[in-house]
Amino acid sequence: AADKLMLEASIRQSAMSLKEKEFLLHHDNLNTVGTQAAVMAGFSVTALIEFGPLKDGNRILKFFYYNAVIIAMAANILCVVQTTCLSVKGTSLAMRGPYGSVAKAV
Repeated sequence: AADKLMLEASIRQSAMSLKEKEFLLHHDNLNTVGTQAAVMAGFSVTALIEFGPLKDGNRILKFFYYNAVIIAMAANILCVVQTTCLSVKGTSLAMRGPYGSVAKAV
């Protein structure tokens, strides 16, 4: 009976170790995506402020240029916000949640 309990505990510990590794992989990937989106948002701000179409250029071209830059910036900021929230919420759930919350967080 003691051997069976020890084997079950060992299996649970191994499973938890695997879930922890998987969680850390997802956490690192989310941080990487968030960082890349922040850099791209910075490029979008630079494109909005520093660059632009010609002063006497076509109005339709200017319209599409500024719309594309603003949409890109908004999408990147949204990506940063969502990856940050997901990273914080997943870590919080895994650390403070009830039994089995690590599997749910992953």
